[in-house]
Amino acid sequence: MSESNNKNLKEKVGKKREMINPYALIFFIIVGCALLSYVIPSGSYDMVEMNGRMIVDSNSFHYTEVPGIKFMDVLTAIPRGFANSFAATMMLCGMLVGGAIQVVTYAGAFDAFVSRIVKVFGKKGDIIIVVLFGFFAFLGGFLGFAEGAIPFVPLAIAIALGLGYDRIVGVSLAIVGGIVGFATGPSNPFTVGVSHGIAELPMYSGFAFRTISMIFMVGFSLIYVLRYARKIRKDPSKSFMANVEVEDELHKDKKMNETSLTGGHVISILSVISALGLFVYGALNWGWFFTEMAALFIGVTIITMIANKISINDGTKAFLNGIAGFAPGLCVIGFAYGITAVLDQAGIIHTVIHAISIPLSNLPVMISAYAMLAAHCAINFFIVSGSGQAAATMPIMVPLSDIVGLNRQIAVLAFQLGDGLTNIIYPTAGVLLIMLGMGKVPFNKWFRFVIPLVSLLIGMSVVLLTIAVLIDYGPF
Repeated sequence: MSESNNKNLKEKVGKKREMINPYALIFFIIVGCALLSYVIPSGSYDMVEMNGRMIVDSNSFHYTEVPGIKFMDVLTAIPRGFANSFAATMMLCGMLVGGAIQVVTYAGAFDAFVSRIVKVFGKKGDIIIVVLFGFFAFLGGFLGFAEGAIPFVPLAIAIALGLGYDRIVGVSLAIVGGIVGFATGPSNPFTVGVSHGIAELPMYSGFAFRTISMIFMVGFSLIYVLRYARKIRKDPSKSFMANVEVEDELHKDKKMNETSLTGGHVISILSVISALGLFVYGALNWGWFFTEMAALFIGVTIITMIANKISINDGTKAFLNGIAGFAPGLCVIGFAYGITAVLDQAGIIHTVIHAISIPLSNLPVMISAYAMLAAHCAINFFIVSGSGQAAATMPIMVPLSDIVGLNRQIAVLAFQLGDGLTNIIYPTAGVLLIMLGMGKVPFNKWFRFVIPLVSLLIGMSVVLLTIAVLIDYGPF
């Protein structure tokens, strides 16, 4: 066989192995959800107010008459996803933060900062991974603030590349660290806090067990990332990104180690760190969210331009290039919210929750705990918001736990784990899509990297629930 024939055969094999584009995958999911509207009847729970929050009345489920999804509804699902106020805000924030990051990159601040990091820790790259991973886990676990990692994704990637790793290592520091922390955090206000309020448990009770669980799960996840990082540093061909062409604006200069850190660079990096710190404080005390994050990074852009003497035209051009570079990856959020648009229109989300809740009420205690974990893993595909899922499901799960003799604290733990861990892999998780988009990591490559970890973490969750049942984890 000639060399040209061998080449053509390899190309054909490569094409056969290529996974479906995530945008196309989401569209097929939308079509599937539309078809489900003709199989699953629409239904709804009534909402009642409890402690100032609207929650589901667990005894109020009733079927409703909602027309099935039409062909035109499928076609308009994606535009409606883009028009969703929350999705639009996330995409806008991601693009504006991306614009600011590009200005900081244009100023040379990232290259200079990473250069200094590489010089100091070049032979001890694992230390940097541990520190960054722990930082993001802290944000997610104790503050419930996995979104706080978003502005640091480009910096984490730049450091990972500078230390000889790949983009997946960079984004995994923020995604895996932040989300596993979120899923196991002892004082996560959006999952534990809301659930404890609904379950009438002492606020943040059971703190010690959740802290141990967090250390256990975060530590295991860190080892997983470190093993991959060491493997691809030793042999780059084993990287999941090996055959992905990405214009690496964060790491173009092969002589980056010679880049000097100037006063303007220091001001730029400090402005990024200060913006995140101010945002965390504002989110906890003033109700800030993505809009304020975007505003702060517009401020970072201005500070960087002044500190590094970048002209208005050059700064604006860099900012717009950043938006253009980040937009394609972030637009997947609009596609993903098309799934929500179809499910909401079909009115089947509450029907699914109700159907899952029925068999749970007839199971033994230990099996009920596992079933609640599985139920929340499934429901999280449709209701990604931690606080939103708590408000929708815990009024059902709490009475069920009482019926089967399962402690309410364990029901909360099953919710927390099932809700959080699947955010690492679901294409409906907006924060995941933002960070993958900013990191320019294709969803199919991320899926291959993280699916073994998610499977292991779910298995570890079963172990934690088993221990919780055996020790009568409470107080009740």
